[in-house]
Amino acid sequence: MDDARFSILFVCTGNQCRSALAAVAARSMTAGLPVEVSSAGTMALPPTPSPSATLQAASSLGYELGDHRSSPITEVDPASFDLVIGFELQHIATAVIDHEADRTKTFLLRQLVNLLEQPSAGHRGDWVAVARALVSEAS
Repeated sequence: MDDARFSILFVCTGNQCRSALAAVAARSMTAGLPVEVSSAGTMALPPTPSPSATLQAASSLGYELGDHRSSPITEVDPASFDLVIGFELQHIATAVIDHEADRTKTFLLRQLVNLLEQPSAGHRGDWVAVARALVSEAS
């Protein structure tokens, strides 16, 4: 990963619904910032589009997933990401144990939200450095 960019990996089971939608939403929310967002699944599926219900849900939220195809976690290097976010314990366990993601940078989505909502020491400066400092504090 590029040191000048903050990299996020969303992990779910099939990379067709949760992680795909989270990634497209995160890309939208961080547009214009030095952020790289990826997603992957713990199951090794062939490149498969999101189900129609997920496409409709994404569309109702203003996101487009029509070009998305599932990708297994074996096609990325979870250890190279600044932040790895899973939706179930199995997702983060697979990322950390099987694919060497840094456990101090790997969280359940709900856990990370709770940790980041706590008062912080008021960071200033480079956006990427601030994001990395917040992840470090959360760990």
